[in-house]
Amino acid sequence: MADVIDINGRNPLLGTWRACDGFSDVRYTVSAEGGKLTVTGIDIGEGEIAQIYDVAWHEGKYTLEFSAYWPSTGRLTKNRFQPSTANNRADVTYTFTAQETWERV
Repeated sequence: MADVIDINGRNPLLGTWRACDGFSDVRYTVSAEGGKLTVTGIDIGEGEIAQIYDVAWHEGKYTLEFSAYWPSTGRLTKNRFQPSTANNRADVTYTFTAQETWERV
């Protein structure tokens, strides 16, 4: 289920977002209903829905932060979206954890 927070006015990050490089199938959708900001995530290649939480909108910085957990891989991403100076673009910073199996040598 998506995490929800209060917002004031029209958020500049409303819409569905994808990476410009064309290599990722991940899409995040930011929407507002009844004064609430909602983030959902999907990997359209796999059909997997992310578990979204810790959504935080920082009005003064126009920054949206949230975490996304992808159960199939165990990957946890921490995402920061800010409106770009270019139309229909956002500056996105993300970090992630990944799980690997290692062996003794």
